[in-house]
Amino acid sequence: MNLIGIFSLRQIPYVAQYGASSIILWLFVACGFFIPLALICGELGSRFSKGGGIFLWINKAFGVKVAYFCLICYLLSCLAFFPMMLYFAANSLAYIFNLQAKSYFIAIFSILSFFILTYINYRGFEYTKLINKVFVYFGILFPTLLLIVVALMFYLTNHKITTPYNSGYLITLDLNTLVFSSTMMFAFAGLELSTMIGAKIDNAQKNYPKAIFFSAFIIVGIYILGTFCVNVIYPAKDTDILDGIMQAITYAENNLGFKGLSQLMAFSLFVGTLGQINSWLVAPIYMLANASKEGIIKFYEAKPHPKYNTPYKALFFQAFLVSIICIFCVFFNKSQDIYWLLSSLTTVSYFLPYIAMFLAYFKLKNYCENELEFKIQNQILSYFLAILGLSSVVFALILSFITPNEEEQSELIYFLQIMSSPILALIIAIFSFNKTRNK
Repeated sequence: MNLIGIFSLRQIPYVAQYGASSIILWLFVACGFFIPLALICGELGSRFSKGGGIFLWINKAFGVKVAYFCLICYLLSCLAFFPMMLYFAANSLAYIFNLQAKSYFIAIFSILSFFILTYINYRGFEYTKLINKVFVYFGILFPTLLLIVVALMFYLTNHKITTPYNSGYLITLDLNTLVFSSTMMFAFAGLELSTMIGAKIDNAQKNYPKAIFFSAFIIVGIYILGTFCVNVIYPAKDTDILDGIMQAITYAENNLGFKGLSQLMAFSLFVGTLGQINSWLVAPIYMLANASKEGIIKFYEAKPHPKYNTPYKALFFQAFLVSIICIFCVFFNKSQDIYWLLSSLTTVSYFLPYIAMFLAYFKLKNYCENELEFKIQNQILSYFLAILGLSSVVFALILSFITPNEEEQSELIYFLQIMSSPILALIIAIFSFNKTRNK
């Protein structure tokens, strides 16, 4: 479950630009954010007898107003996240059909794909789990194995490694690298969606930490190995943040003489990205439905379908909003421009609920609805992990206000751009809060 929700090959070309130092960057972000997030979420999840995740934790710690604002932030961040992922998926398919003017194709295909996934999830959670299993094998494990095999064949056929790994491991701590490392946290985002398993697995006190560290080892390991494979085939300095994997596979295909590799990888990347979208698609909606079910807020669209027991109205309304954003993205000339815009819209509104969650941990440290099945035994370690995770998120949030080198626009426009999502969330929360309160 963690693998399909967190791991994404689209993150690899983004980091591959840093060559050998990418290994240190992956380890740095995993230790500073991923492991603290996993363990803190695991303990918070086991402190409550009912599900609900971040919203219920923040509500218990700081009240429904703060929790409702964080919920709106989370929803808006997902609305920007879905088109970004859809554009990456459709961009992979564009390689198969050799489309140069991709914008209309990508927009139409993104909308159709999202509505198909929405319909599958509308039919019930069993369909969600079933299709996720298919996506894990054909969209994550297979393309990862294919990338490794191609890189190995490239090296064994007397081709030189295009990116040197005998030096250059030390990170250049300039401002651009710090900003970049903060955005890498998105590569490990999503673990909070599955934290409720911490209170349900056998012998959670012993097995849950093992599962977390095993997941961290596997995910970080695949990220590092995948980044290295891309660097073996294609120079780091020329790697495109969106098409980097396809650049590497196409280059290897031309040099090795194996036709069809790029088409096979493109289709696998498409399937894998749809799998990650599918695992995230229901998360914000079910969080909203759980809050409505618990009587904290009242949201008519979250009412379940009489037959499939899914919040179908909210699911299809979300699909409609995502479609509007995809249509808007047609007016951009470059896919990279769309990627950076959607990334900036996602950053602040996604990190704010994380800050509230880590702060909630300090307040709920002594609160428990039932017997704890998982707890960080050492109190000093638990506070250290919470402070480390909180510091990482605050650090990333502050750095997100710095205009990246890739952005050719003024600092004021960039600031307004990244603040538009949380400002909109605040406006929505203020004007809709009283309407969503149960009397």
